[in-house]
Amino acid sequence: MRKNKFQEQRQKLSRFQALKSIFSSFLLTTTAIVIAVIVIPTSPEAKINDVKAFSDAIAYSVTITDSDNAIIKGSLQLVLENQFDEYNQSANLGINTGIFESLKPNTQYTLKVMADKGYGLEILDKSVIQTKPTSGGAITNINLLTPDTDYYLNYEIDCYISDSFSEYQSIQISYGYRYSSEYDFDNFQTISLINGEDSIIIPQILNNNIEVILRLEAITNSSNIIVLDEIIFYTPYQFYGEAYLSQVTNNSVSLSIWNESESDINPSFELVLMEGYYEVARKTYTPPSSLGQSFQMEGSQVLFDRLKPSTSYYIKVFITYSDPYNKNQMTKELNSLEFTTLANFEYDISIEDLGDSYQITIILKDPADFYNEAYYRIFKLDDDYNYVVEYNTYQFNNIVDNKSITFVVNKQSFESIINIGISNSQSYNYYIVLDTIENREG
Repeated sequence: MRKNKFQEQRQKLSRFQALKSIFSSFLLTTTAIVIAVIVIPTSPEAKINDVKAFSDAIAYSVTITDSDNAIIKGSLQLVLENQFDEYNQSANLGINTGIFESLKPNTQYTLKVMADKGYGLEILDKSVIQTKPTSGGAITNINLLTPDTDYYLNYEIDCYISDSFSEYQSIQISYGYRYSSEYDFDNFQTISLINGEDSIIIPQILNNNIEVILRLEAITNSSNIIVLDEIIFYTPYQFYGEAYLSQVTNNSVSLSIWNESESDINPSFELVLMEGYYEVARKTYTPPSSLGQSFQMEGSQVLFDRLKPSTSYYIKVFITYSDPYNKNQMTKELNSLEFTTLANFEYDISIEDLGDSYQITIILKDPADFYNEAYYRIFKLDDDYNYVVEYNTYQFNNIVDNKSITFVVNKQSFESIINIGISNSQSYNYYIVLDTIENREG
C-alpha cells in the first residue's frame, strides 16, 4: 500500500514539475512570442449540374466558382476515366459545357472536376455514368463570338444529337432571356437545325447582365416537342460605374465616384495619379456595403492635394470586384482622366455682416486670366447629406491688373453653409472655394 501510494505521489509530482516547466518557459518567452495567423482561402466549389451518356459519348454541364482565387491558373480540368483509359479537357470558372466522344460502348466512366490549389490535383466533384444506346441530345458548347464589351453579343451554340431509334423528325434550339430583376424568362425565339447541322448562331443578345435560357428540343414523329437539354447562362458581367473630375484647382484635384452594381460584388476603386510616366500618388475608395449604388457627394470626394500649379496630370481608375457568376476576383481599368492644374493666383476677401445678409468683396490677382466670375453656393444641412438650395454667379470687374466684385448673400432661416469662391464659366469643375460661412443656429 505504501509502495503504491509512493508511486502515485511521484507521478503527481512528475506531472506538476512538467507543468511548472512548461509555464516557466511560457513566462520567460512571452515577450518574444510572435503569433502567425494562417489564412486558409475558401475552397473553390464545383458542381456537375448534368451528365448525359450516349452509346459512345458523354456530355456534361459543370459550374465552377472560386471566390478566393485559390485555384492555380491553368490547373482546372475535367477528367473522364475508366479502369483502362483517361481523357482530359481544360475547364474555366463559371459554366462549362462539353462532350467526350469516341468512348467505349456499355462502359462505366467516372467524370471528375479537378484543380490544383498548391498541393497537387484534387477532386472538387465527381459523377459515375455508363455509356449506352439512347435517344437524346446535349448542348455541348456556348461560344461568345463578339468582344465582351460590344453592345450586342452573338453566340455560337454547339449540340450533340443521338437518335438511336429514329424517334425525331427535326431538332431546334429555343432561347429566352431575362434581366436580374425579372422573375420569368421572356422574348423566346426558336432556330431550327437544318440538314443534320449541329451548330447555330444566336444573334443580338443585349450585353446588359442578361440571364439566358437555352433549350435543345426535338420534334418527335408524333409532332410532340420534347426538351433534350436545358442550360442557363449569363452574358459577361458588366460593371457600371465611373470616376470623374469634380474639382480642379491650382494645387489639387477631387473626383466623384459613382457605381451601380449587385450588392454581393464588393467593388473597390483604385485611383493612380500620374505625371507623365511617374506615379505621384495612389488612393483606394470602397463604396458603402449597405448601398447597391453610391454617389460621392461634395465634401466626401477622393482628393489628391499638394499638386504643382500649371502641370498636366492623368488619373488611371481601376475597379476590383467579385464576379457574381463565377465568384472570381476581377480587376479592370475603368477609365483614365486627364487634367491640368491651374496657375497660382492671389486674392483678398472681406465678409461684412449686415444683420440679415452678408456683403462679400473679392479682389483677385489672376495672371493667367482664367477666373472670370465669383459665386456663392448655399447648402442646407441635412442628416444624410447637404444639398444646394441657392446658387449665384457674378462677373468680375477688371481694374488694371486686379479683378474685383462686391455682392450680397441673404442669411437663411435654417442651418446652412455658404461657400464663396471663384470659377470659370466655361469649365464647370474648375472652381475654388475661398471662404465658408456656417449658420448652425437656423
